[in-house]
Amino acid sequence: MPGALCSLLALNGQAATIVVNTTDNTPGAADCSLNEALTSAQMDDGSWGNGACISGNGADTIVFDPAVFPAGSLTAIALAGHSIDLNFTTSDITIDGDQRVALDGGNASRLVSAQGSGVQLTLRGLTLRGGLTAAGEDGGAIYLDNGVTLRLERSVVQDSTAGINGGGLYSRDSTVTIVDSVFSGNQAGGQGGAIYSTGSGSLTVERSRLSGNTARTLGGGLRSGVPTTMTDSTVTGNVLVSPGSGAGVSFTLTRPRTLHGNQITNNAPGNNCGGETFTGTGNRYWPASDTSCPAAAGAIAKAPQAITFTTAPPAGARVGDTYDVAAVGGASGNPVMFAVDALTAAICSASGSTIRFQAAGTCTINASQLGDADHDAAPQAVQMAAVGQGPSRVTLTSSANPSRSGQSLSFSVVVAPDVSLGTAAVPTGTVEILAGGLSLGTAGLSNARAIIATTQLTAAGPHAIVARYGGDANYLAADSGAWAQTVEPAAPAPATATPVPALGPWGVLLCAVLTGWAGLRLRRVHGT
Repeated sequence: MPGALCSLLALNGQAATIVVNTTDNTPGAADCSLNEALTSAQMDDGSWGNGACISGNGADTIVFDPAVFPAGSLTAIALAGHSIDLNFTTSDITIDGDQRVALDGGNASRLVSAQGSGVQLTLRGLTLRGGLTAAGEDGGAIYLDNGVTLRLERSVVQDSTAGINGGGLYSRDSTVTIVDSVFSGNQAGGQGGAIYSTGSGSLTVERSRLSGNTARTLGGGLRSGVPTTMTDSTVTGNVLVSPGSGAGVSFTLTRPRTLHGNQITNNAPGNNCGGETFTGTGNRYWPASDTSCPAAAGAIAKAPQAITFTTAPPAGARVGDTYDVAAVGGASGNPVMFAVDALTAAICSASGSTIRFQAAGTCTINASQLGDADHDAAPQAVQMAAVGQGPSRVTLTSSANPSRSGQSLSFSVVVAPDVSLGTAAVPTGTVEILAGGLSLGTAGLSNARAIIATTQLTAAGPHAIVARYGGDANYLAADSGAWAQTVEPAAPAPATATPVPALGPWGVLLCAVLTGWAGLRLRRVHGT
């Protein structure tokens, strides 16, 4: 269905997704061909196209109709001399083949050419094969010049040939990033069988493979004269056909480069130059063994590591709480270790991965990972946790219950953290004993305890006594539960006998006279 299967998934004036729905790359085709999609994307104003390939105004993404380019197979577009030329665009263009599309030059022409500082190109999920440039020309599959920015992702560049340099890719004064990609079976009549980079740009290669590529003089796999970073990649089985150096990789020694975690192996056919001679650690390599091949020494940096926390500190952390921290480290496999910063040791402590909050403030948690022969120690990662006041528990007892009215009583108060999770700050501050609205006394805590004596409980009956803790920097104010104190009436005074007055000498004489007289009277009464 010409035109019907090619849809524009954005409005004009915005970024657009343009869907290629034919393998025919001939300009003017009724359907939306790759050639037409690219022309429309470069116009970048929504004004060009046959109705099926109209671009947006901004970044454009070109994708491929799965009805024509089904998943699970590789469907080729024969470029037939109509290579991808991006030389006048000023917007971002992404071509996403989703591992379903091959761009095939048929060993007749270069595949991609981009020039100019406004060109920002992403090639994703594509196979680029069969590119060819004549003698005296660079870049068999891809040619970049004058400030282009290219990102090549999950792609394959294979079986392409350059007359001079860069069988797979040639880059001058451009920024190139290659990720999860493969360069294989490419050839250069000069240098850089797979990749050649020169000028003022940069080159980054991550998790990629350069294998079975051939150059004549330098860099069977890669030749770079720009700042280069190569990480976790494999360079193997590449060839130099004439005496030179670096069947695997070759660098201009005056330009910075960082290589770590790579496998640079078995690049020994031809003149047996088995890769640049590296010193240092961080890579697996086999040095050149043929003394006729000049070897350039380059120090290899250890691979860096990074620590990433996978947990966040608890919101609203309080004194007495704990936090199980977790983090992942780098490729050395060494464990990530946790410790609290010495400046916050009074706030928190660490035991393995358990952080205990023992005082209010800010807890600083440090994470570290040791390196090994191929990896530097990871930079210390830091996490901060705010710790607020914790709850407290107040208990109250009295020295006598029940008690008598006005009796001297001692109330004992203990203030403790609400949870018992190990070492925590000792509560400080003051407590007050209350009987309803009556204050029975106040005292400061000593080792979280206080004793308050009172004689103010005089009213007989039950009294609800409460200990009120005022809080401190680490603990919130709190009341104890009500203590039921019973006050009984005061005991009555015991009864006492009336004392008999003591007799003096005259009293004794009087008693004797009276007693004698009483006896005389009794004898007269009885007639004696």
